[in-house]
Amino acid sequence: MKAEIYNEKWGMTKALKSLKTLNNIVEARRDAAKRGEVLNDFVLFGSCYLDSSGQVWGNGNPETTRAAFPDIPKVLTLEEYENFIDLRFEVKPSIPWSNRLGLIPKAGKICSCRGCRKGWNLDNFENLFLIEAQESLDLKAYVNRPIGDVWRAFSRRSNIEFNPSGSPIFHPPKEEGGQWKQLRLVSLGGPIDENYKIQKGDVAAFIGYKYYHPECRIKEVTNHWKKIFKQCLKDAGFKQISFEVIPNEYGPSVYYGRWFMVPTEVGNLKIGRRKRVTNVDWTSATEESLAFLFEDQGTISQLTRTDEYVHAWTEEQLTEFLSRIRKHLSGEKVVLDVVEA
Repeated sequence: MKAEIYNEKWGMTKALKSLKTLNNIVEARRDAAKRGEVLNDFVLFGSCYLDSSGQVWGNGNPETTRAAFPDIPKVLTLEEYENFIDLRFEVKPSIPWSNRLGLIPKAGKICSCRGCRKGWNLDNFENLFLIEAQESLDLKAYVNRPIGDVWRAFSRRSNIEFNPSGSPIFHPPKEEGGQWKQLRLVSLGGPIDENYKIQKGDVAAFIGYKYYHPECRIKEVTNHWKKIFKQCLKDAGFKQISFEVIPNEYGPSVYYGRWFMVPTEVGNLKIGRRKRVTNVDWTSATEESLAFLFEDQGTISQLTRTDEYVHAWTEEQLTEFLSRIRKHLSGEKVVLDVVEA
């Protein structure tokens, strides 16, 4: 690629007509940085910052991107972009550039959800969420073939960004009960390169990133937890169960899904996923503190419980806690486990 395309505003503006071109520009700038070339800084669509070291950064403030200003030029120098923003705000806004937000989807990749199966283009490449993915694969179909063939085949998958440097090969032990041998790339201190021949019994642990539209990922995670919560409620003895989706009150829905208000025969329960636990809130069903129902579950430091909610660590624990809440609110006696002194 000519330097005028990846390192001159006029050349980049003229050439930037597709996501594929943007991918190529990013790669060309990284290669140029490795060669020691002096790179100019650019901001694309107010959303993507290409710095002088060949790195890509994403804008964490949508109010300063093309989402808020559709008329913003597609290529600006960093100084021009800052002036553009300064003229449109009385108080200079924060612009948090993030390396993770600077991840740009490869042309041809599609969303990993079961629904849309759509990809990205130059108009929406910022609308991206990646999750780390790891898959183990039996390599018997590749025995005596170079590992490079396997990597190339796996990298052609349309919904994952494959990382060969982080994907080791595991070779089976010579004797039953022995330890598997982990083989890594030469660049990582290991013994293999693209010419390593797959041996019988080898298994690959492929590591990479799966592509999602954020809204698709939220829907997928929300439905996952809804299915689990529904089963726990049934197992806890609830007969009247429905779900009203509400905002996540803990963290980003793209990680934990939405929360639910669940109308039941004993009142509305608020149930939602946090990082490691499930939050059950009964305040819409009763003004009474139900913390006493969980006094046999250890100290407060061992199990979070307040006058308004309790945290369940496992599905089994969630089912048990929901059962206790249902029984108490319907007038049944709840027998707690005996706590030894």
